[in-house]
Amino acid sequence: MERYTVTIISPASSGARPTLLVPFPPSALVTAFVDELFKRIARQGLALAPSTHIATLHVDNEEQEDADHITRGAIIDTEDLLQHAVDPTKDKLYAVFTAKQGASSQISPVTTNQDLAGEKTISVRVVTPATAQGKRTPVLILLPASTTVKQLHEIVAQKLGTSATFTNKDDLNHCNCALARQLADADSPPTQYTLVHGKSKVERIELGSQDGTEDGLKASIRGHIGQYFEANQKMNCFGGQFHANSSTSYKKTPVVAVCSKLRHVPAHARTVGSENEQTDASRAHVLDLHTKEIPIHSGSHEATLEQAGLSELAVDGVVDIFVVERASSGTVTLPPRGRDSIFRSHPHWEPPTVQGDRATAMFLSSLRVFASMVERPDKEKDNFKDAVLHVFDLLTKFPPAVRTLHILINGKTPTPTECAALSHAVYETLDRIIPTALIGTTHARVFEGSRLLFGFVLEKARSLKLSDETQSFPYLTALKEVELADKKTKEAVMHAQKTSSGLIERVDGSPEDGFVSTDGEIRRLALLSAGSTQLLLTFDGSLASNYHYADAGDASCVWEEEELHDMHALAEFCGRNKLAVHKPSQLAGAVAPCLTFDRRAHLAVYTGQEGCGADPSKSTLTFRPMHGSENVDVAVIEQLIASVLKRYEADGTAVFDALGGAAVRRLHAPDEICKSSPTTIVRCSC
Repeated sequence: MERYTVTIISPASSGARPTLLVPFPPSALVTAFVDELFKRIARQGLALAPSTHIATLHVDNEEQEDADHITRGAIIDTEDLLQHAVDPTKDKLYAVFTAKQGASSQISPVTTNQDLAGEKTISVRVVTPATAQGKRTPVLILLPASTTVKQLHEIVAQKLGTSATFTNKDDLNHCNCALARQLADADSPPTQYTLVHGKSKVERIELGSQDGTEDGLKASIRGHIGQYFEANQKMNCFGGQFHANSSTSYKKTPVVAVCSKLRHVPAHARTVGSENEQTDASRAHVLDLHTKEIPIHSGSHEATLEQAGLSELAVDGVVDIFVVERASSGTVTLPPRGRDSIFRSHPHWEPPTVQGDRATAMFLSSLRVFASMVERPDKEKDNFKDAVLHVFDLLTKFPPAVRTLHILINGKTPTPTECAALSHAVYETLDRIIPTALIGTTHARVFEGSRLLFGFVLEKARSLKLSDETQSFPYLTALKEVELADKKTKEAVMHAQKTSSGLIERVDGSPEDGFVSTDGEIRRLALLSAGSTQLLLTFDGSLASNYHYADAGDASCVWEEEELHDMHALAEFCGRNKLAVHKPSQLAGAVAPCLTFDRRAHLAVYTGQEGCGADPSKSTLTFRPMHGSENVDVAVIEQLIASVLKRYEADGTAVFDALGGAAVRRLHAPDEICKSSPTTIVRCSC
C-alpha cells in the first residue's frame, strides 16, 4: 500500500484546491484510483460525482511545479497501472474535474435514413464486463424504436469496433410437428399445401405438378425457404391423402412441418461437438447481447425494439444492453450434459485474452467446486445462496454473470452464451485485482487467481447473509423461472398469446376466440428468447425494490478495496471455505468434490473413489478441465508434481493454489491421534 497526495482542481472547489492523502495499492488500475477519489471527495462535501463530472489525473514533479503546472502536467491513462505511471516519492498528482455535457450530447445518433424528429426513440447504453469494472466509458446510443434486433447488433458491433457475428447456428430446438398435426385435422384447399417452418410460421403454397412426391415437395420447400434445408432440418408430412388411382395426385393436401433435425434424433444417439478440438485460427467470434433479464436469442433478429418491449426495461430513460464477445468453434453443438461436460475447456469459457493451461484449469476446477459448495452447503439455507449472489454481483457488476452463477449453483446447465458472460465478468474482475508482479502484463494468466476470488465470495457471503427469518431474499426472488410452453403443443412459444385456457403460440390467421390480454413481460421474454426454451430463468426488476442488504449496492460499504489485493489473506479464505487444495495422497480421506493437483500440477477436481473391482492403485477419480475424467495413481502424481510445486514457491505463485486449510491439516495429522514415540501411537482427549 502506497500513499498518494492528490490536489483537487474543479469549478466546485471555488478557487480553493483541497488536497487529499489517499492510501491505495500501487498494483491497481488508475481507473480504480479515480473511483476511490470520487468516494473520498463526496465525503468532503464537494459536488463532484461520476454522473456529473469527468476526472483526468495529471502528474507533475517538484522540478516542474509552477503556476502553469496543469497545462504542462502529463495526463495519465486510466487503463495504466498506478505503479507504472506514478512514483509517490517524488510525483504530485492533480485531479482535474470538468462538468459533463448534457446527456443528449453523449448520445450518438444511429446512422439511418430516417429523420428521428417526431419518431419514438429508445436510448441504449452498451455495457461490457470491462465497462462494468470502470475500465472504459459505456457507449450511449439513441435509436428509433423501429430498429430491429439485428440492426441493434450491427450498431453495437460498430461502436465497439468488432467484427463479431450474430449467429443463428445455436437455434437447434424448434419442432413444428405438434402444430402441423393440429392443422392437418382441418380441411385444406386442393391446390395448396400448408408449410410450417421456422418458429411456427404457417404459409399456404401453391401445389405444383411435381409436388405430389417427396422429392417434389422438398424442391418446392427449398425454393420457397431459399436454402438447402435438409442439412440441419427434417421434413415431416401430416394429413395428406392421395386419390385412389394416383400416387402423386392429392385428394387432401398435406401439412408439411420443417423441424430441427436434432429434435428427431433420440437422446441416446445425440453427440456433442468437440469444440475444444478446434484451433484458435478456426474459431469464430460471436457478439452476444443480453438485457438485464435474459440473453437475446439470435432467432429474434427480425423483431423491432418496440415489438420486443425494450422501453419497459428503461431506468432513468436508458435501457442497458450487456454485451460479450464470445469465442465459438463455428460449428453447431448440443448443450453439454453432466458436470464433466459443463466444466470442460470449451471456447465459450475463454475470456478476451486466451489463458494458459494452468489458468484455465484453475478457473474451471475452482468454479466447479465453488458451485458445488453453494449448491449443497452444510446446514445452510437460502440466505447463504442469496448472499453469494449478492457478493458476486457487487464484484462483477454484470447481471448476466449473476444469472449464470444462479444456474450453476442450482445444478443446471448454462448455454454457451451464459457461460461466456460469467467467464468474461470474472476475467475483468480478476484483471483489476491480481498484481501484475505475479502474473505479468500479458493478461494470459489472469485466471490463475480464480480460486482466490471464489474464496473471497464465500467468506464475505457468510458474514453478509440475511436472517433466516427474512421473508423474501432479494436475489432469489428476482431470479425466477417463467413458463413459456404452449398449452397445446407443449413447445416453447415465441409470439406469446394468452387465452382463457393458457398460453399459446400466436399463428397468423388463427381465430381470436378466447384471446385475453397478454402480459408485456411474457411477450418480451418469449420474443427475445425466440422460443428457445419452455422454462426461462429471468433476472427481473424486483431487486431494487426488494433490496434488504445494508450496503445499498455499494461494495465500499462491505469491504475495503485493499482486502482484494492481499493474496495471502484470500488464500486463507479459501482454506476456511472448502476451497483448499488437497495433496493427491490425502484424497482417500477427503470429501468429494474438492480441489487437488493433476500430473502437471494444474488444479483438478477429486470426484470420488471408483467402486469395487477397480485397480486399487488407480481407484481415485479426478476431473481435469483440459482432458476430462480419469483414474489416477496418487503415488505417481505426488512424484511428478513435487518439482513443479517447488517452482511455484520460488516464483511466488504458490499462493494461487496453496495447500492448506483446516480440513487439509486434519487429513495430514488427525487431531485425535498423537504420536508419543516413533513406534507408539496413543489416543488423547485433546
